[in-house]
Amino acid sequence: AAIAFEVPVATMWTGRIIGRGALFFLAIAGKFATGFTVGHYSAHHRSHDLQNFLRAGFAMAVWGEISLLAGFQGLVDNVIDEDTFGSIVFAVLLSVFVGPWALRWRLWHDRKADRARNWAIEKELAVEDEEGGGDTRYPHFVYYTLDISCAAKFG
Repeated sequence: AAIAFEVPVATMWTGRIIGRGALFFLAIAGKFATGFTVGHYSAHHRSHDLQNFLRAGFAMAVWGEISLLAGFQGLVDNVIDEDTFGSIVFAVLLSVFVGPWALRWRLWHDRKADRARNWAIEKELAVEDEEGGGDTRYPHFVYYTLDISCAAKFG
């Protein structure tokens, strides 16, 4: 299903609307903070780390159609004025751009760190093999990595 609404492009670029939209955008911190609830679980403990916090926080940071529907309904019912609606639209559009790009940066950074960590392990195992201290029961080491990358595009 698709949701269509009118973006007040002609009147949206005033200082008042952009300023209030930026303030509304700061409310994204509440959604970003949901990253605190995500942790690495094991049988004995739950650990919170920065990587999980940032991944979940950036993924949750995007506002969607519910905010737009609520804003539009408020405009139709004369609960909010057009400037406030424009500020809501500005904040939602800002979150639509910032959230996915921030998540993409975080995932790219994590992949880069994982590759460096895997390379260090491979070098350490190679040194152990050369020194004769490696595990002789298994002649080859195999590592499996699932790396999912999707092209970011609109539409």
